[in-house]
Amino acid sequence: MVDKGSRTENEAAENLFTGCHIEFLRLVPLTSVRLYSHHAYLHELKILQDGLAEGAMYEKGTLHPKVCEKTVDLSNATIKLVKYSGFKKLTRELGETRLKQVEGRTFLDVRDRTKAGSKVRDSDFCFWFMTGADLEYLFGRRLKQLQKNVNELAKLKVLYEHSDTFARIESATLEELRDGGSQPLEPFSHLIVETKETRCRCSEKTQVRHYVFKNWNENSRDKMEAVTYTVTKDASCLQTEVQEVKSIVRVTGPNQVVKVVDDEHPESMTIKNNFEALDEDKKYNLLCDNCEHFVNQLKYGEKSSKQVECCLPGSKMRIFGGAIWTLFRSASYFASSFPFASYWPEVGFGIFVAADLSALLKALEIGLKRRTPTARR
Repeated sequence: MVDKGSRTENEAAENLFTGCHIEFLRLVPLTSVRLYSHHAYLHELKILQDGLAEGAMYEKGTLHPKVCEKTVDLSNATIKLVKYSGFKKLTRELGETRLKQVEGRTFLDVRDRTKAGSKVRDSDFCFWFMTGADLEYLFGRRLKQLQKNVNELAKLKVLYEHSDTFARIESATLEELRDGGSQPLEPFSHLIVETKETRCRCSEKTQVRHYVFKNWNENSRDKMEAVTYTVTKDASCLQTEVQEVKSIVRVTGPNQVVKVVDDEHPESMTIKNNFEALDEDKKYNLLCDNCEHFVNQLKYGEKSSKQVECCLPGSKMRIFGGAIWTLFRSASYFASSFPFASYWPEVGFGIFVAADLSALLKALEIGLKRRTPTARR
């Protein structure tokens, strides 16, 4: 097994550095108990403020939402306009500056144990963008307060009604919002778009999306160019390919991020060349090609995973469970034709974990140690 690095706990974003192999705890998908270490390679870093850093990292196996621009069809949609009064007015210049700060980035809080590491919703992002709040309002306790305001606005259609600064939701039509209409949209306006999606012949579901309007589409009067916070690829494929993730990362204390410091640090150009040489469409495999395999291949040119090798004592049931996982994640044709195919990867993973009780207890023990605050001298 390739393991040339020593692990040290990282207590603040300021202690991270460019060219840093990091790992942080995540929950196993579909559970709320089991923990695993997610690995990534941080190849760009810029400290923004206390606890926050802007960076880019190479990783595999996570579906990240991000700030992105989309073309939105409004022809069959119900539209609502969110009007803000008393807040600092978003001019085109100020809006472009604010957008440039976060465009293409995900908001990663390493304390959040969920798989993507971000609890920000599209409604939260649009409210944050329009009110001119600081970046720290997209993380931790301040994000909870912001979400409380967003939920109240959605429920009551008005927020801070008897204050100098307030927000109100009003219905609008496409004709009213177009250029020349009774209330033409200005750049960087907050829209709520409701569309109906047919799930099956007898079922419809209303999708509610929040957008920050930029401009009308040049080729269609019924479409607009807008900014939102969402995933950009189909979630059904689990976004398991190799990717470069641009993010704003929050680290605020011990036991959140572990740095893997190498005795001989690979050159940045070597890492970049290794990343570009990888097969971007090669799917995630728990046993043979997970996030730790990926980072070690970037650094050393050789795959290895300490987590897998520590938890594989040669049990036949584990091999059987791993085979089920691999089969139904990789053989898309076979899986799609098999009854209840969507559940079989989780069945395989359950067999894989449950077959060796000692490995599970060891994983929980490691998780508890990492979650227990270290005593300070």
